[in-house]
Parts: sequence; structure tokens; C-alpha cells
Amino acid sequence: MTVTKTAVAVALFGRFSSCPSCHPVGTFRRWRLTAIVLALLSGLACRAPTDAESDLSAALRRWAGAAPSAYEITLRRTCFCPQEVVGPVVVTVRGGRVESRRYLTGTPVDARFDESFPTVEALFAFVDDAIRRRAAQITTRYDARFGYPSNVFVDYVVNVADEENGFVVDAFRAVP
Repeated sequence: MTVTKTAVAVALFGRFSSCPSCHPVGTFRRWRLTAIVLALLSGLACRAPTDAESDLSAALRRWAGAAPSAYEITLRRTCFCPQEVVGPVVVTVRGGRVESRRYLTGTPVDARFDESFPTVEALFAFVDDAIRRRAAQITTRYDARFGYPSNVFVDYVVNVADEENGFVVDAFRAVP
């Protein structure tokens, strides 16, 4: 025991001896009970994975095992947004890189809106971000074959209008 620890122990013992209700045995019992309660409470803080986390993990594994090297995904956003960022848009990905983003009319998406129309990997990141931010509501559906998020809806804060965001995949196909 160091000099400092010894000094603290002596000071505490002196405090206990001058205060009958602060006797070391009673204080130890109160301390032990407090420690048990804190340990139980901290155990509750270590939460188990949520359904959203488990579903995301399973879908990512499915995508990792079945993802084609090139694909087209037709998707639209579900948000209170201008039409230019709602779609639907066909995103073509080859070798992990976006080859094109175009509206169904064939018109290319303006570069300012590229991030509004994600790849499958970015859809997974969107879901993961909502989970990490502890969004109030996360609703997801994943494709049974490939695992990509086929429908995602996120409401970050209950009772706040127009901050909800989501995506619906209307079509997905592997391309040669």
C-alpha cells in the first residue's frame, strides 16, 4: 500500500470511528450493494444485437456470397424530396464502380444528385448508419437470393415531420 493510500485509509477510519452510523462494516455493506446494483445496471447497458443488426449481418453475408461482379439496380427514394432525387433511377455497377446513373427516360442523373441513388453497398451502409444512430424506426426487407436491401424505411425521430428517408428497389439484375 502506498503512502497516499494509507493516508486515505487512516482518514476514512477516523471518520468512521467518530460516526457510529458510518461504521466500516455498514459502509462496506452499502458499498457492496451499490456495486452489485451498478454491475447489474451496466450489464443491461451491454445490449444484445437488435433484429435490424442481425438481419443486416445475415443479408451482408448473403450478398458477399452471391453478389454479381456487375449489376443494374433500379431504385427510387421515399422521402419528402425534389423529384430529381426521388427517381426511379437505374444504377449500373461494374467491378464495384458506378458505370452510370440514369433516369428511366435514359437521361443521366446530374452529378450533384449521384449520392441520392446508391449502389447496393451504399444501401447497406445507409441501413448500418441508421442502426448506429439508433433511429426510432428502421424497416428493412432483403432480397432472398442476393441479400441486397430491397426496401428500406428509416424514421430517425418520432413526431418530427419530413426527416424520414428510404429506398425501394424496383428491379435488380446481374449484367454480363
